Amino acid sequence: MPNRTILWYSMAVMDGIFTDKCMEYARQLLEKCRAYGVRLGTAESCTGGLIGGILSALPGASDVFDGAVVAYQNRIKQKLLNVSAKTLATVGAVSSECAEEMAQGVCNLLGVPLGIAVTGIAGPGGATPDKPVGRVYIAVAYRGIVAVKEETFSGNRAAVRSATVEQALVLARRCLEKEKTDMVEIDWSNLGFAYMPTRSHIRYTWKQGAWDGGELINEPTISMSIAAGCLHYGQECFEGVKVFRQKDGKIVAFRPQANAERMQRTAYKTVMPPVPTEMFLDALKRVVRDNIDYVPPYGCGASMYVRPLLIGTGPQIGVAPANEYTFIMMVMPMGNYYKGGIKPVRAIIFDDYDRAAPQGMGDVKVGGNYAASLFAHEKAHEMGFPVELYLDAKTHTCVEEFATSNFIGFKEDGTFVTVKSSSVLPSVTNLSLQQLAADLGHRVEIRQIPYEELRDFAEIGACGTAVVVTPVCEVHRNGEVIEIGSKTECGPNLRKLHDTMQDIQFGRIADTHGWCFEI
Repeated sequence: MPNRTILWYSMAVMDGIFTDKCMEYARQLLEKCRAYGVRLGTAESCTGGLIGGILSALPGASDVFDGAVVAYQNRIKQKLLNVSAKTLATVGAVSSECAEEMAQGVCNLLGVPLGIAVTGIAGPGGATPDKPVGRVYIAVAYRGIVAVKEETFSGNRAAVRSATVEQALVLARRCLEKEKTDMVEIDWSNLGFAYMPTRSHIRYTWKQGAWDGGELINEPTISMSIAAGCLHYGQECFEGVKVFRQKDGKIVAFRPQANAERMQRTAYKTVMPPVPTEMFLDALKRVVRDNIDYVPPYGCGASMYVRPLLIGTGPQIGVAPANEYTFIMMVMPMGNYYKGGIKPVRAIIFDDYDRAAPQGMGDVKVGGNYAASLFAHEKAHEMGFPVELYLDAKTHTCVEEFATSNFIGFKEDGTFVTVKSSSVLPSVTNLSLQQLAADLGHRVEIRQIPYEELRDFAEIGACGTAVVVTPVCEVHRNGEVIEIGSKTECGPNLRKLHDTMQDIQFGRIADTHGWCFEI
């Protein structure tokens, strides 16, 4: 079943008799899904049996309805949904508590905002076609809030099922209406690279050697000890991932596994517990799905920026690692990092500022590296330069990195060149561009680049998650100016790399390397 399914409907209605009104609600539900660009799927209810009869019977529903998924009662409740042992032991499969746990479990398991579960209690001796079922519990879990409604229906079992379906679909319809109401009005074509509050972020806590299961939180704030390790000793790291709505409607993240692995290397170097790749990807799915309406539409050029953050939150006054950690993943729609798109910019070198020391932390993504560049960055902006270029801290003779991005360039013969240094952050974007350059037939060199060699480049640029590629037309240093390429247009090789990367990310060409991770 496609990962983009947003609504899972859990209910035993396969052999029910449905009224015209129920069918009308089902049609409306499908139409809402079509209108919102989401899909509909069904899961097996706690009472067993294949689900989805009412939806499967509707003609023309296959464009939205993904069908039913079979899963047995014990597997769902005990292994997947983690229904508590107490609930299982005391009430079995039919109670308001079980319905609530089932509905929330569907959301947690699948990372979707809306889950519905229905359970019923038969009369003495078991249910028969002519015997009233009695109490029915309808539970709706929506973005972490669970509502349970108890109903007592009269009539035979088929009539009870019809009435239950109707009530459940009414609740589902209300939830989808709320989803529509919650959708924000955003000028997608004029987005910049700036923070924007969204519906939620996801947060995990590490205590006593283990991570918890994570929680979607609506409030965009965090409370921690004034002695938290991240505040005093800089125990923190972060990542940057882009999410795209593709041409065919799929929502994908670009190479998040690589970001998870890089964060693990940073965690090791900062003595923090690593975030397992599986947990990283699960967090990504859950938080993007909960903020699905903040993923920019295809064609506007914008994307969703995801910022994973790992911080030491346990109190620590002595110089030592914290005893508690928090992993956060926040999301927001984002436009271009440099306004004006892929146009050449000027860069400046300051010989009296360094980004990272040799054998230091330059090869990992910690906030301290960026704090070290802020003063020079502000100075560069005051002088009219969008970006600064750093040389190696030891000798100031070799190119290292732009303030927020890796250095890449093309020589006159078409050779792609980028920097080899233990002080440079290994950019996921750069690694991808290296592969694309090779795919396009360019020779790829990863080596030291002497400052004087800048004059020999036909094109140079800054590359990273936020910018993809930004061409640089001038490099200034102590009054000296090195001019590279056009001042008004991106060079042909950088343009080709940029466009190829964007075509893969937006699903316009085949993803032959398997870089796009479907949400």
